[in-house]
Amino acid sequence: MFELKSYFHLFGKTALISTAWLFLCGISRSPKKANFGLKDLQTTNMLQTMPSFSEIPLSFYLYASAFVVSVLGGIILVRYLHKKKIREGLEQLRKIRRSWQWTRKLKPDK
Repeated sequence: MFELKSYFHLFGKTALISTAWLFLCGISRSPKKANFGLKDLQTTNMLQTMPSFSEIPLSFYLYASAFVVSVLGGIILVRYLHKKKIREGLEQLRKIRRSWQWTRKLKPDK
């Protein structure tokens, strides 16, 4: 169990560092001019204003797929660990019951 925990800890660190790198590699920290106006706040039809798929950068697809995989992996991991905990609890109860029945058979009935 300890090896599994250390593996997930290492995987988490690696995922965090690579995600931070991907987020920071495309950020321009020195804009030439601020071109934000009131027109940017107006509501528009998102389907008409979305760029084509070829204009969306590859990093967006990487972020989206990494997010979906991490959420699904987390859900599966939590379910597995929960079922394992329940199974271990039932095994412990089964051992207690067997030992109780064994001691009861050894004692003579009154």
